[in-house]
Parts: sequence; C-alpha cells; structure tokens
Amino acid sequence: MLKPACPTKRALNMLFAVLLTTFPIWPLAVAHGGSFAACIRESVERDHAGRTEFQHGLFNLIVAGKPEFKALAALNRDLQLALAESRATKFAYLLKNDPARIETKSTLTAFRNFDWTAQDEEALQRDSETYRALSRRTTELRGRSDGHPDWPKMRAFFAEGLAASTAYRDLAATLAENDRAVAAFIETCPLR
Repeated sequence: MLKPACPTKRALNMLFAVLLTTFPIWPLAVAHGGSFAACIRESVERDHAGRTEFQHGLFNLIVAGKPEFKALAALNRDLQLALAESRATKFAYLLKNDPARIETKSTLTAFRNFDWTAQDEEALQRDSETYRALSRRTTELRGRSDGHPDWPKMRAFFAEGLAASTAYRDLAATLAENDRAVAAFIETCPLR
C-alpha cells in the first residue's frame, strides 16, 4: 500500500493562505479569544515567522549558487533577523505602553511601520537588558555589513540570476502568501 505524500511546508503555507482568502475569517477572531493583545502577539509571531523563513531560505539559495558569498549572506541574514527581533520587541513595548499606536485596520505596511519615538527608544533601552543586547548586536552586524567588499558582487549575482530563478520566485511567493495571511489575520483583531 502506498503512503500518502507528506505535505511540504510550502504547500501548507499555500493551503493556509487559500483558506484565509477563500473562507470568512471571523473564526480567526474567536481563535485569539477576542483580545486585542493576544491578536497582536499572534500577528507579530506570524509575521516574524514568515520573515525568518524567508531570510533562511535566501541564505540557502545564495550559498547554493555562490558558496563564496556564505559569510556575507550569513551576516545579512543575521542582521535582518536581529532587525525583525527588534521590531517584535518594540511591538511588545507598544502593546504594554501605548497600544493605540498599533494600526490594525489599514495595511500590513502601516501595522509594521508604527510610530517609534526617541522617547520610546530611550525607555526600552533603559528598561530591557535584552533589548539593549539586541541593539548592540544589531549595531555590530550593521557595522560589519555596511561597506562589505563583497556586496557589489553579491548584488550582481542576485540581479543577474538569482532574482529570476524559480527557487527565488517560490521563496518570494511564500513570503507574499504569509504577508497576505498576516494582513487578513490582523484585520480580525478587535478594537482596543
């Protein structure tokens, strides 16, 4: 007897995206219990997971195509993951201190690009050793990445081949599917 094929992560992501766009999303509101805070935490986790999967996939594609870029690809991946973690930490801060600044009824871009002030940064730096360490790591990674001598060659590799590859288009499509699913989920968040 043949065993059914095990669905891939991409297939499951696609199924999730199709279900979200095909069926009413009101059950999702029930899934987060009607709590604004729970909905935002879940939205941030889903968004972060999609970005993380994309960064790891991009790293793997670069290294498979041009192993000589492994160090720079890892540096870029680690910087992007640190920036994503920083954003998630800022969401937690806003959720605790000023949830009204979290936009849920507009676009995913508006949700991600909340107003962040110098006072917010100062307070979070003061109150969180974890965030201070993350900020130091982000600064260190950015310093190593900016001006790296391999950037021109890696950008050319991306523009001249990788960006048009099926593997990259599939990776980007998975990210876009995740973005659509996150945007749909955010719309289910109750008002504050």
